[in-house]
Amino acid sequence: MKKICIMLIICLIFTLSFSVFSEDTVVNLYINQIPVDLSQPALIINDNIMVPIINTFEALGAQVFENEVITAYYLNTYVKVDVVNNNYSINGKKYKYNQFETRNDTLYVPLNLLNLAFDFTTESIENNQVHLNANTIIQYKNYNDIPYKSVSFDDVGVRFKIPLDWNILDEFTHGYDSNYGRISANFSSRDLNENIDLDLIMDIYKEHLIMEYKEEVIFSKSEQKIYNYLTSNVLYFTTNVNDIITKHVT
Repeated sequence: MKKICIMLIICLIFTLSFSVFSEDTVVNLYINQIPVDLSQPALIINDNIMVPIINTFEALGAQVFENEVITAYYLNTYVKVDVVNNNYSINGKKYKYNQFETRNDTLYVPLNLLNLAFDFTTESIENNQVHLNANTIIQYKNYNDIPYKSVSFDDVGVRFKIPLDWNILDEFTHGYDSNYGRISANFSSRDLNENIDLDLIMDIYKEHLIMEYKEEVIFSKSEQKIYNYLTSNVLYFTTNVNDIITKHVT
């Protein structure tokens, strides 16, 4: 009889634990209409929207340090998550919280932590999609340890990633002034005739570069790439001006 009771209790515990996990709902997270690419999904757990803390911060481009207390730095904001002592802090201000969750060895924290830390506001929650608004364009990524941000040009439906420290120089130009001169990228667009020869335009552009730089320009290659569903002709070349070698992609 005791063995039967023990087996029933074990089965009951397993059933309860399975039912709790089976109630988790996967949701997609968006910031300024841009999907946040997470390897571990955001979840609705016990009616609370929870996000995988490390994965989410890394997707935004934050520096994350893992030990007993998880520390992240992003947009001049320090966030510490102390699961052992049931709290998290934002720039030193501490918040008590005792409902951290773990799924597949991944720590989940409340969505409200992101909203408090980075001044996000929840725009809508529907159809398993959570949309957040931010005061600046978020969705930062790290490439070669350099943080990049997205800039979008809605009138032509194009989005580019540029270094985080680049500024808006005019309506279409982003960049910064360095000790070697201005480093910038112009994202203006023009409507082209359907019958226009893009290869011919590329050849004319090369001729102009040769006229400007003469033998100081070296062309590496040209190719076609698709950016945001738009076919683009890309030219790679190097210039040498006053012994300063600059690589260009245009």
